[in-house]
Amino acid sequence: MKQIRKRLTYANVMSSIAVFVVLGGGAVAASQLPKNSVGSKQLKKNAVKASKIAKSAVNGAKIADGSVTNAEIADGAVTTSKIADNAATGAKVDEATLSEVPSARNASFLGGSAAVEYAKSQLPAATLASLSGTWKTEGGRAPASFYKDSFGIVHLEGVVEGGGTFSQIFELPAGYRPGQSANFLVYGNASSAAGLFIGDDGEVALLEGDDAFISLYGVTFRAEK
Repeated sequence: MKQIRKRLTYANVMSSIAVFVVLGGGAVAASQLPKNSVGSKQLKKNAVKASKIAKSAVNGAKIADGSVTNAEIADGAVTTSKIADNAATGAKVDEATLSEVPSARNASFLGGSAAVEYAKSQLPAATLASLSGTWKTEGGRAPASFYKDSFGIVHLEGVVEGGGTFSQIFELPAGYRPGQSANFLVYGNASSAAGLFIGDDGEVALLEGDDAFISLYGVTFRAEK
């Protein structure tokens, strides 16, 4: 102890105290850093790893607009449950990716009937009839013709003359004939009635009446199946 005391000087004591202050005070200073004193400038690039980020620490408010691109989204990451109702509009849908809707589903949207069973918004063009014998179009009138609508109903049109009674006016093609032969009352010359016969073989003939004017308008029937 005497040897130690001989070597103790004021300078030795003060230097030892200084060392203890520096060593001990440094630890205290590190634990008592002012709040927010460490900013982005004090962090090295890539210093903060994923393992250092607390779970759920990064929320939407911390993500810059447009910073998450396709490259950051994993394949299959966005599922149907994550898409808001009505979020995907027609402009966002690739039509080439859509498969054809089954016909049975089409029918269910049309009240259970196939789409072909519904009438179109426009009637089909009429087909001119090829007149037989001496029959011809009555002067200034529409020529004899026929068409079938979307419901399968055949319609006759036009006005003819000059062929005589009990004679064929023209012949309807297959698909435009009645399932069974039938007689029809039509408008004749001088407002008189005339009788028309349409056979299941397609024959359209005048049964009775003045052949100077025979109107075919108003003659309709269901076509053969």
